[in-house]
Amino acid sequence: MTEHAALACAFAYFYCLLCAYYILRPVRDAMGVQAGAGALRWLFTATFLAMLALVPLFGWLCARLPRARLLPAVYAFFILNLVAF
Repeated sequence: MTEHAALACAFAYFYCLLCAYYILRPVRDAMGVQAGAGALRWLFTATFLAMLALVPLFGWLCARLPRARLLPAVYAFFILNLVAF
């Protein structure tokens, strides 16, 4: 892959990542408001605890699996979550 092609792929990936974030952000905010102000504290706490458990697990997987096998599996997991959502 040439340097320009790699740059174009990186730009397209980052653009899609930001696009997905800004599309899903209002949905996330609306769901939080609908749950009520009291539930926001529990939503943030649950997110923190999930990330506290999952980030070390992801690091462990990165150290033991080849990147060419791990990244497609991680991408497929998040794609399936977005489709299910």
